[in-house]
Amino acid sequence: MKNLLPIVILACLTAVSFWLVRDLEQTLNPSPTDQTTREIAAAYQVSGRYYAADNYLQYTLDSQIVREFSNAYGTQFSAVNMQAYDQHSSLLWRGHADSAFLTGDNNQLTLTDNVVLVKSPQSNDPMTITGEKIGYDAKQGFIGSDLPVTISNHTAKQSVGAFLLDIKTKTVGFSGGVNARYQPLQ
Repeated sequence: MKNLLPIVILACLTAVSFWLVRDLEQTLNPSPTDQTTREIAAAYQVSGRYYAADNYLQYTLDSQIVREFSNAYGTQFSAVNMQAYDQHSSLLWRGHADSAFLTGDNNQLTLTDNVVLVKSPQSNDPMTITGEKIGYDAKQGFIGSDLPVTISNHTAKQSVGAFLLDIKTKTVGFSGGVNARYQPLQ
């Protein structure tokens, strides 16, 4: 029994040393996602224009308050109005939300709280999407939500638990309690 005591003590010391070294490594070299981001700037009554790689106006954002964060975390907006355009400067979408977040690479915009998006607002039959959270991925060409939304136009109204609209292929997928009502064609 006395012969096992030093082995047990050495095993315990080894385990504690490993844990301390691992914890020290994480403390000295945290990953960017572990780092606390902090607000580094705030601006009021801001209008922004975001251009695509091939230099066309992709979308505009107007906001009462804009907050930038450290570590290229992104930008937070309050009381947002946005417009999205195609390569020919035609208005594709118009929308507003109580708040929004734009990733540091300017590719993902998430609108939250009282979101209203209108597709083809200048057409004879615009489509309106309302919900609490709707995201736009400029790089992938997707608009979607993992929360319930209502989609409507002049002849139809659909409630869905989640949706994903592929802008490039002009296809949409619905899931989670899809309920649709259509008016008869006349």
